[in-house]
Amino acid sequence: LYSGGTTGLPKGAVLSHRAVLANVLSEIISWQLGLQDVSVLLLPMFHTGGWLLVNLPLIFAGGRVLISRTFDPERTLRVVAEKRCTLLFGAPTMYHMMLGTADFSRVDLSSLRFVMSGAAPCPRQVMEPFWERGVSFVQGYGITEGGPNNLYMPWYDLTPEQIRERWQSVGIPFVYCRARVAYPGGPPEEGRPRPGELGELLLSGPQVFSGYWRNPEATADTLREGWVWTGDIVAQDE
Repeated sequence: LYSGGTTGLPKGAVLSHRAVLANVLSEIISWQLGLQDVSVLLLPMFHTGGWLLVNLPLIFAGGRVLISRTFDPERTLRVVAEKRCTLLFGAPTMYHMMLGTADFSRVDLSSLRFVMSGAAPCPRQVMEPFWERGVSFVQGYGITEGGPNNLYMPWYDLTPEQIRERWQSVGIPFVYCRARVAYPGGPPEEGRPRPGELGELLLSGPQVFSGYWRNPEATADTLREGWVWTGDIVAQDE
């Protein structure tokens, strides 16, 4: 799967069968997916989110995936209501487009267990209308090289007030993912920032990629001693 188009030329991230299986199982356990779950695919299937955040985990869990040729916000809301979708994963712009439709305030969203946003930070003003409809809208984090199921907000253990309070958080690691904050360029085991201090996010576990296709230089820069150096800056709370 090709990655990194926002930072330069895309690079082919090689994901082994073991990595894909670990990612699938990690999401099924962490998101508590099962036979009852239904989702409409919002992200394209050339993207890691389309395949590894929605399609494969839901199919493996025995759930149902609804596929549309294009993203249409009005049609998506109607499908959520008619097919009783239980979860949605998309980018902030997609949810913003849904809010701009006449259907948003009147369609039935009661079947949604949660809605998760990723790929970019989501503004609070996009999340609030979903909260007001009683939907657990949270953010998550993933990177193609990381599997990509890496961090998620455990909405089922949080009250609506806690979700609102921690709206900027991308949560905790998926069950098989290891996450660490390090000073950029330093050894992953040393010099870890204190709570609240900024550092680079590192990821490890059986779900991480094997390297970049025919690009050993980029592989050596990103994958060091089993840790993916994401290049993304985060802070961990207490």
